[in-house]
Amino acid sequence: MTEEARMQLPSTFEFPFPPYNIQEEFMKNLYFVLENKKLGIFESPTGTGKSLSIICGAIKWLKDHQKFEHEQLQQSMAQLQSQKEQLSSNTTDWLVSQSKEIEVTQQLHLLRLQAAKIEEYNKKIEDIKKFKQSNLQKNWRKPNSTADKKSDEVATEDDNLDEDDLLPETVTMNDELEEPKEEATDTKYEPIKIYICSRTHSQLAQFVGEIIKSPYGENVRVTSLASRQSYCINPAVQQLKNMSLMNERCLDIQKKQKNTTKIDEDKRAVKKSKGCSNSCPYFRQAGIENLRNVALSNVLDVEDLVRCGRDLQACPYYASRKAAEDAEVILIPYNTLLHKATREANGINLKNNIIIIDEAHNLLEALAQMHAAEVSYGHLYHALHQMRSYKEKFSSRFSAKNLLMINQFIYVINQLFSLIGKRIYIHVLSDI
Repeated sequence: MTEEARMQLPSTFEFPFPPYNIQEEFMKNLYFVLENKKLGIFESPTGTGKSLSIICGAIKWLKDHQKFEHEQLQQSMAQLQSQKEQLSSNTTDWLVSQSKEIEVTQQLHLLRLQAAKIEEYNKKIEDIKKFKQSNLQKNWRKPNSTADKKSDEVATEDDNLDEDDLLPETVTMNDELEEPKEEATDTKYEPIKIYICSRTHSQLAQFVGEIIKSPYGENVRVTSLASRQSYCINPAVQQLKNMSLMNERCLDIQKKQKNTTKIDEDKRAVKKSKGCSNSCPYFRQAGIENLRNVALSNVLDVEDLVRCGRDLQACPYYASRKAAEDAEVILIPYNTLLHKATREANGINLKNNIIIIDEAHNLLEALAQMHAAEVSYGHLYHALHQMRSYKEKFSSRFSAKNLLMINQFIYVINQLFSLIGKRIYIHVLSDI
């Protein structure tokens, strides 16, 4: 979008009720920041409908941008087609006109390729919209019963997960469960997405509620990304509690579940049966696809998607990741945004997308908890003792490079040890 072709700032915004002046001013400034690709820092008093203003202002811009982008593309194609026809009919200077016509034809071809990608993407979105009328969608049991809520206590206790939510999820480079990139990023249309980031899933759930209350509740695709600790519904994995253990157990189960082959003495491939007692009943491609469609057809938070996953016997974790590919608004906790490996594992590309950080004053604390490590005096004491013993025992076998690295490591530990020792000594003196 060129600077000359910017959208006009809207005079009114869709809101569930007539907005107050402070809400309208908030949405106008937010719209201006998004349209001009700027960084905005917004502050609003408690009780002024900040979340709803963010939702209505941001989604209003997104819908306007999608419409404007389509109109600009059609207009550019029409102009180039008209220009090509004029050059074809120009007989005064055939050589110059042919040169310009080739250039215009190449530009027109690129625009037509882009239009074809958008059309293919829109067909995919139409299929998702049709899913709302399908039997599966109609028969999906709404999560209203008390039994449903009680059964999901493990996955919804946000107060107990707040600290863990800030920890990056373990990522394995050879993770066989990561979704394969079937298409290169330059071969498919990548629409602009809005990433809304907050500290806990309970705060993100409030945004889900505001989206449902907004005028866009029936016309926007939303999904929430979370860790296996929040989404896993397999009791064998869920009982582990620790995030790293859950990740490892999940990966291990899926590897056992996949068909494996072995070569017998005659070197013939023999397939093992799928039926494995350790297999995950929720990791089924068809079920995950259905759950993904439900997630994109309804505005669901983490708890709702977990309940729906149990109803459809499908994995909410992988369904949410597949839903994120076609979602317009994606709700994520801090760790998913701030930790690069987690961001890449979830397929999140921040380039040319919108990032809204709620309660941004918590960012420094979140970064400190994610990237800091707690080391005790005892840890350093034993580490220093063991490294010195290791060096003395095997010193004759080390190369010069390895010996240098070990000495550097011992030096760093020694300095940390001395620093903590001095602080303990000062603390003891102050107590005296």
